[in-house]
Amino acid sequence: MEIHFNKAFFLQHQRALGLIFCLIITGFFSTYKLLESPKTWFDEGMFVQIARNAIEHRSYVLRASPTQVVPAGALATIGFPVIAPISISFYLFGEGLLQARAVMVVYILLMVTALYLFAYRVWGFRGAFWSTLLVASHAPVYGNGKNVLGEVPGLFFFFLLLYCISRIEDLPLPLLRKEGKLWIVAGLSAGLFMATKPNFLLLLPVLGIALLLRWKRLTPSWKELLGCFVALAIPIVVNFLLQFGFTTSIFTSFAGYGNLPGLQQLTGLTLAGLIQKNALLFVQQSTPAYLLVTVVVWIVSVCVRYRRKISLPLHELVAIGFVIVTIAYFLKMPGFFRYLFVAQIITFPYFVASCFYLVSSKFRMILVIVFTMMVAFQLYQVSFRSWVAAYYQNLRTSELTAFFGQLDPSKHVFFYHTLEAITFFKSDNYSQYFELLYYNDAFGKDQLMSLQNGVPDVVVMAEASEEKARKFLTRYQKRTTLDHGNYLIFERK
Repeated sequence: MEIHFNKAFFLQHQRALGLIFCLIITGFFSTYKLLESPKTWFDEGMFVQIARNAIEHRSYVLRASPTQVVPAGALATIGFPVIAPISISFYLFGEGLLQARAVMVVYILLMVTALYLFAYRVWGFRGAFWSTLLVASHAPVYGNGKNVLGEVPGLFFFFLLLYCISRIEDLPLPLLRKEGKLWIVAGLSAGLFMATKPNFLLLLPVLGIALLLRWKRLTPSWKELLGCFVALAIPIVVNFLLQFGFTTSIFTSFAGYGNLPGLQQLTGLTLAGLIQKNALLFVQQSTPAYLLVTVVVWIVSVCVRYRRKISLPLHELVAIGFVIVTIAYFLKMPGFFRYLFVAQIITFPYFVASCFYLVSSKFRMILVIVFTMMVAFQLYQVSFRSWVAAYYQNLRTSELTAFFGQLDPSKHVFFYHTLEAITFFKSDNYSQYFELLYYNDAFGKDQLMSLQNGVPDVVVMAEASEEKARKFLTRYQKRTTLDHGNYLIFERK
């Protein structure tokens, strides 16, 4: 049986076919072992709890005991663009990890779609196809994206912003006046992006500088600027009010994010030493080294265009500016590679476009072969050798679900530094305590007395916390372990 390739049909529908192909790959990896990989962990457990409590309390709170909830806005490092859809999912379909991560799958698909449409508009099919394939095959997309975190949702809004900016800048000035709605959509996209995570507010100075550099080209009217500013401000204000209400000033709240008193104790380094250590990671570890290589190729392309007196488009100024501040933010943090993830994803389309710009047309086939090898290697990584692949056989979800499913619902459960385990506990009959390492503080300190007095019936804790918690467990005995010993279950004697 012969298969004939219809070139005319492909050329006519290449944009849709390319997107469908990329979405098939993304859809498979974003849903494969959705509840097992990656394992649910501390941050995800906190955000799932906040979304769960928001249904009833209409604010960001965490439960300290069966009868007490405590405001948790200062601990919520993701905003309503993530919390609200998960709360709605819980309201419509019930509470659980599946309902939460289904929202994240949608965000992964939206992010890939926004990236593809942006890249297609700016660089055509070739740039869009290879850029999106590099992202769709990149293991951290699923390691960070399937967990309830803010990075992937933020990237969706960021690429939507870049798409709007590219359209605004490409329109002739007379037509630009008729497309004022693009300024509003761009402002709304930027505002939603910045409302997703506190550190995404770093986009604001980047946008301001980029607009000043391209002011003469755009010459927006005051009406357009006002519409853009209002659309940008609304999500930020809404997010702030949902997190803190009217009781906390914006300066106090963001000072808390900027000042992490426990950082030096956690890392054992001064700020200067931490920056030096993290800078060395770019030549010592593969993940930051990969980002370094792609950024260097992009910067070489920028320098070549500068020498040829080709000015950078506004979307590229915004993208490269935000990548720079994201790397700077990583340098002052404990060195978790998740903080570089957003910079890497933003860099991919510009890396691909830079490669095509720098490589002579005579060697384009070699470049395609290189991209194919990169995608193939990344697919191998996400399938077999990555952090996300390591948890495809993870038992945490199944064992915790089974344990809490057979537990008497009248039992009062105490969760000791195990926020993520509460995701699988359907009742509100629980207390919790957990440490806040960045702040040299803890949540639920008052509940430790009830634990010491033997009030809860069952205690769930991480194996790593047993030694520290031993003095509070004199009235309890170990019953069993779960998840290969990672969780210890104690019952009152």
